[in-house]
Amino acid sequence: MIGTVLKHRYKVLEKIGEGNLFTVYKCEDVIENQTAAVKVLLPQYASNRMFAQRILVEAQALVGLQHPGIVEVYDCGEQDGIYYVIVEYVRGTDLKERIRRNAPFSLPTVVDVGLALCDVLDYAHRKGFMHGDLRPGNVLVSPEGQIKIADFWVSNAIAASPTFRTNAMIRSVHYTAPEVSEGKPVAPSSDVYSVGIILYELLTAKLPYDGDNPMAIALKHAHDPIPSPKAINAGVPKALESLIAKAMQKSPNDRFRSAKSMQNELKSIRDGLHFEKPAAPPPPPPPPDTTEVETRKPVVERAVTPTAFESEEEDVISPFWINARRTLLVVIGLISVAIAAMMVWAMTTPDDVKLPNLVGKPLEQAESLAAAQKFEITVRSEQWNEDFPAQTIYYMNPAPGRSIKTGKNVDVWVSKGSKFATVPDLVKMPIEEARVKIVDASLDVGEVSEEYSDEIPAGNVIKQTPEAATKMDKGQKVNLVYSLGPEGDTTTTTETDNTSTSQTRNFGVKFKVPAGAEDQKIEIAVQDDYGESTAYSEIMHPGDQLDQTVQGVGKKVTIRIYIDGKLVKEDKK
Repeated sequence: MIGTVLKHRYKVLEKIGEGNLFTVYKCEDVIENQTAAVKVLLPQYASNRMFAQRILVEAQALVGLQHPGIVEVYDCGEQDGIYYVIVEYVRGTDLKERIRRNAPFSLPTVVDVGLALCDVLDYAHRKGFMHGDLRPGNVLVSPEGQIKIADFWVSNAIAASPTFRTNAMIRSVHYTAPEVSEGKPVAPSSDVYSVGIILYELLTAKLPYDGDNPMAIALKHAHDPIPSPKAINAGVPKALESLIAKAMQKSPNDRFRSAKSMQNELKSIRDGLHFEKPAAPPPPPPPPDTTEVETRKPVVERAVTPTAFESEEEDVISPFWINARRTLLVVIGLISVAIAAMMVWAMTTPDDVKLPNLVGKPLEQAESLAAAQKFEITVRSEQWNEDFPAQTIYYMNPAPGRSIKTGKNVDVWVSKGSKFATVPDLVKMPIEEARVKIVDASLDVGEVSEEYSDEIPAGNVIKQTPEAATKMDKGQKVNLVYSLGPEGDTTTTTETDNTSTSQTRNFGVKFKVPAGAEDQKIEIAVQDDYGESTAYSEIMHPGDQLDQTVQGVGKKVTIRIYIDGKLVKEDKK
């Protein structure tokens, strides 16, 4: 791989590591003039085309997702059987190595790591991305102490394959939530569980559950009591112990509802670490001395006014009621503003729509569904796919069942159908019908020859190469041998030029116009003893059936069919 240039821009410089799925190389992006890393899928996994393509689909979904705590995905692709993903190059080591060297860590360090992990997960979850394989080996730490989470795009591809899911469980089971080990989809609470395990390990330098094999460890995650980090590290405060216990609950419903909730709790713990005791609130002010007020009557100065009817006693309004009235008016005003704002918001805010499952649906049908439910569809990629017919959606992001705002965009990946074609059974079939069958199977007609046969009627196929039911790439050629019937003279002799005799033969040409441009110029050229001439030329449409008789003179006649000037078939008679 060293020295290889991928996609005409990523030059592989040196190998920097190897994991369970990928070999990692340092590379140079010669266009952007920056260093990157390329993760190359190991050969034993690249040989599984479906899995390799799923890896690329998941990686492509992460392109453009940017956060300081996420290892950015720049590009991905396949070249000469090499499946690769170009990612951000991060100097430093992974968190597992830091744990091996330095754990247990100080309380502020543990809390800061937890805050960084929760911040990244909160961002990713809100964008619709779960990690599903969060462990210290996937957390990179730069020399400056910056935390970055890698490989958000791997777990979904692994989950789609039972074999690879089993292999992944072996390396990740110490950090995997019980429901994920049981095969349930990854949710935000699953990643929260993994953060709880990591914090436990940072505080104790030990894993909460261990065993002789992955199955035994998974069972402990599901059934054993949650161990306390305080039992190993007496310096762990009660608040942090409780936080870890909540993150590691067996039931997802009993954990933090989101990474953001866990982050907020960690912030409170961090603030508490700055003081030995919480600061006492200031004492309330002493009550006012009301003795004089209670013994003195209010003095009201009356204004002398020229009125004929003056009350005997003027009403005095208490200051309390004046303030109460003002406060009530302010509250009523605020409530009115709030109601108006809510009405405007309700009228202008897009409605939520629950995404239907578009996977397995033809693209045209999916676009109709999207239009009906008022969201947009963008085709991110079209790839060969053995499991889904052509123009059928085989992956979508966000996932089905998620709620999005109307007008928002949903990315889909569309199948180009199988890369392979199945050779039809053509033996004993009329030669022209066999040609049509070959074209309908997305294959091309190869060399056509003839032989005498006492068993196969004239004009029918005697044998074919490759044999029927053979799988081969689309566009490959199928060679035919057809029967001339029992050996004997089947030609007629006519006089030409008054000087010589030549064989004149009639040939039936049948041809189905393939899919393509709406208007296609179809030409039949005949090359015989008199040279090459055009026997037929017409504008036809996809699906039209051509049935034409042409003549050729001589023992060797070649018939060629052209579409828009391009040779598509050639038969030698």
